[in-house]
Amino acid sequence: MSIRDTVTGVQHVGIPTTDLEGTIAYYERLGFECLGIYPNGEDRCTFLRLNNLTLEVWTMNPTPMENGAINHFALDSTDI
Repeated sequence: MSIRDTVTGVQHVGIPTTDLEGTIAYYERLGFECLGIYPNGEDRCTFLRLNNLTLEVWTMNPTPMENGAINHFALDSTDI
């Protein structure tokens, strides 16, 4: 069995930020819907959705990556 047999799509893309509200506002202007703001340890996170694309955005201060960096992406799978 190969990954082509089990992966059905992208589940979400993870993006760290130091400004959660500013990031939410930016993606809402692009048409994304904020699904809520949730505690994430000492920080906070949100999920933003546009059609079948979901972004997971969370606060990290300082963010250990350059602006616009993607921390991770998760795949939907029928079998792990």
